[in-house]
Amino acid sequence: AGEIMKRGGIANRLINFAKSLVASLPGGLAYVNVLASMLFGAISGSAIAATSAIGSIMTDRMEEEGYPREFSASVNITSSTTGLLIPPSNILIVYALASGGTASVAALFIAGYLPGVLLGLALMGYIAYVAIKRKFSKEKRSTLKEIWTHFRKAFFSLLLLVIVVGG
Repeated sequence: AGEIMKRGGIANRLINFAKSLVASLPGGLAYVNVLASMLFGAISGSAIAATSAIGSIMTDRMEEEGYPREFSASVNITSSTTGLLIPPSNILIVYALASGGTASVAALFIAGYLPGVLLGLALMGYIAYVAIKRKFSKEKRSTLKEIWTHFRKAFFSLLLLVIVVGG
């Protein structure tokens, strides 16, 4: 699923949208990695799919920008776990089924949002610390027009999130 989403362009559209939002911060591509993994995990429900799709793109991009390969790999691996928490998580569905009906899938989905977002914010906090300490590069700030353009291109990818969770 991750490879299909990557080849279909969903991953690139999500990455470009996230980049337009946070690339102007020190270590901006690492933030992009976290945001894209959160968005992608929310669409696919799988940490493995997020690692495959986002990591295969972001590791090379981060290395080209001068980030150490170990750092980009560790950011990718840890940020992809947000897909396990943010609905529609495959793990939450399996847990609901294994509980014999005592745990509602809908209740677990609602309960997964806050921890998933908090995990993403905690990862970004650590990235900020490392980026300032190691003096990572930052890019120019995107204009509102550029952000809007990237949002429009990513709209249907983001709409998948609503369709999957709503469905």
